[in-house]
Formats: sequence, structure tokens, C-alpha cells
Amino acid sequence: MITAGQRGDPPQFGPVLEAIRGPRLGLGRPRGIKATIPVPADRVRNQAAARG
Repeated sequence: MITAGQRGDPPQFGPVLEAIRGPRLGLGRPRGIKATIPVPADRVRNQAAARG
């Protein structure tokens, strides 16, 4: 969901959660949902430089 930059994320939280579904094994919370957190490019370069 895309909004104007000044609106922020909180107003879109509900609609985004309603639009996605995760695998559910029985009752309770969905399991098996993996987080995708991008690694900043500068961190990748710095770690590579530190290794050799």
C-alpha cells in the first residue's frame, strides 16, 4: 500500500494486515512467517573490507 510520504505507516497498518495471510497450523498464531530485513549496502562493504 502506497500513500503520500507525510501520512506515515500507522494508518496503513490495518489494511495491510487484512490483505495478507500466513500459513496456519491449527489454532493460534500463524507460524512459518519469515522476516525480511534488508542489510544496508555500506554495512555489507564494511564487513567485506574487515574480512580481508
